[in-house]
Amino acid sequence: MLFIICSTKTGEASYRSTFRSLKKTFPTHLHIAEAPAEYIARPIVSGGPVETRKAKAIRNLLDVIVEEFGEPTLKPLHKMSDEEAEAFLLSLPGVGKESGALRF
Repeated sequence: MLFIICSTKTGEASYRSTFRSLKKTFPTHLHIAEAPAEYIARPIVSGGPVETRKAKAIRNLLDVIVEEFGEPTLKPLHKMSDEEAEAFLLSLPGVGKESGALRF
């Protein structure tokens, strides 16, 4: 999902670079989950003028996932039915059904 957020409203070369920068700065999802949005925005600044919204979207998304599962992972979805997993994913902030799009 983080890759999708980085790619939203951004050209391919830019979002790939942005995602690599995010992963280099925050090697694990736990590192990202513990970071304030303004720190998340720093490595994705090359992603364009919406980086602040993207950083907040990442922060909000991970907050909900951690609240639900106790850690920043979607592994518990494997134990859910397709319908339950889809309902959970669609309940996440900014996630829409159309083409797996994120709205922020």
